[in-house]
Amino acid sequence: MRLSPVILGLAVSLGACVPAPGAKNGVGGGTHAGGMSVEVSQALSALPLPVIDFYCQGKLSSDGCTPSLKAAGSPSVSDPSPFTVTAVQVTATSPGSIVYGFESAEVPFLGGTLCVGGNPLLFGPQQSSGGSGPCGGSFSFDFKPLFFGVPALVGVPAYAQYGYLDVQDPFGFGMSNAIRFTIQP
Repeated sequence: MRLSPVILGLAVSLGACVPAPGAKNGVGGGTHAGGMSVEVSQALSALPLPVIDFYCQGKLSSDGCTPSLKAAGSPSVSDPSPFTVTAVQVTATSPGSIVYGFESAEVPFLGGTLCVGGNPLLFGPQQSSGGSGPCGGSFSFDFKPLFFGVPALVGVPAYAQYGYLDVQDPFGFGMSNAIRFTIQP
């Protein structure tokens, strides 16, 4: 059977569907006019998490930029090449750290939003690159050493966000958006 995309816990499909024999109000399966079978899923977790996804809003810096994250490589336990998360449009030459954990959050924090929940780990401090211009700084962190060769982590979602010193900000702190990545085989 082929699962349709799941939105808000209900399977949806495009096109007209004919209820299956014995189905009440169309629930319980059916056939598309095109002949594909449909199964209704009540669990949002039926679909795999995206391998890499960005979420949460970065905080506008005193330089007028909103730092954002980029990713390069694959979060794979078997591929030895780096999996690097980089924050760009950061205040140049500022110290900062990356927060990493296994839960997401959206909690107001120092004028921005803390996007990593649970019991996060803090890696740093790092110095942002000088770059050119006021928003030319960046941070970079290779996550591969944390999960390479650990097959028990396959399928586990991880979350990360950068925070850094922004001395001109009223709270003295800047934040990027966040990344969610699912550790792959």
